[in-house]
Amino acid sequence: MDFDEFFNSTNYEYKVVKGILRVPYTLQFEKTFPYLFQIENLVWQMGPIFIFSLVGWVFLLRTAFRKKDKKLFLLLSFPYFYFLYVGSWYAKFIRYMSPLLPFLIIFASFFIFFLLRLSKKLGIIVLIFSLISQVFWGLAFFSIYQKEDTRISASKWIYKNIPYHSKILTEFWDTKLPLRLEKKTPGFYKRESLDLYGPDDQKKFFYLSKTLSNGDYLIISSKRLYGTFMKLPEKYPLTSIYYKLLFEEKLGYKKIKEFASYPEIFGIKIIDDSAEETFKVFDHPKVIIFKNIKKFSQEKIKKILEDYVNDIK
Repeated sequence: MDFDEFFNSTNYEYKVVKGILRVPYTLQFEKTFPYLFQIENLVWQMGPIFIFSLVGWVFLLRTAFRKKDKKLFLLLSFPYFYFLYVGSWYAKFIRYMSPLLPFLIIFASFFIFFLLRLSKKLGIIVLIFSLISQVFWGLAFFSIYQKEDTRISASKWIYKNIPYHSKILTEFWDTKLPLRLEKKTPGFYKRESLDLYGPDDQKKFFYLSKTLSNGDYLIISSKRLYGTFMKLPEKYPLTSIYYKLLFEEKLGYKKIKEFASYPEIFGIKIIDDSAEETFKVFDHPKVIIFKNIKKFSQEKIKKILEDYVNDIK
């Protein structure tokens, strides 16, 4: 890679994270609040101990000012300025907070040690709770990798239950199912990618209604699209209504199968659908399969969509 290529690639990433350049995979960050969004998702990254981390951070900061401890200020400076800077970015991928985790663990440990000195009984209770909750939290998330990937399970079901040569609609910018499994290939089906990232104009009404009328099945591989568009009805009135009507089965399509995987321990599931998109869609996405039962015409689908969109204007 020469200098120009390197500059262009780094400049691209800069524009993406700062929100100067809006790309499909960052639309999820529309309407999210800097700092608060990252704090919410740190709970998913760390588990219950994150609360003790925040309290420990405050206690250490108070101690540093009281004792004018330069070493403590040095310890606190990196996570503070890192969070202050990175937390202001438009793109708030959960992985961006990973450099904070070692510091937050230290802060939680400080708080527990403080409690032990203040009240041995209370400190031991908090220590035991922290250890048990973190072990359970880790085991719950480890259970994801003891199960078959939802996309593989869905692909097996597709090959077994959906007739070959059926037309399957998949979503642009997401995993196209079915996957290739042993001697079975996606070539057994007619697949068409449904591109929903364009502007919500009359062309999209025509395109969406025509594509839906010609499909036999529709497969949603993750919440990547509907999790974003349904939160942006002002910017995407048509697309948000489309998903609403699809899930309500008002477009002729009926949900016939769903594959979901959640962190689980002792039969208790941790529903992490609200976590930042990349926390879930890469290793345990929810796959939903719809069948075109009623076979609505293009004109009927277009009218249904237009009627609902006009109602919200």
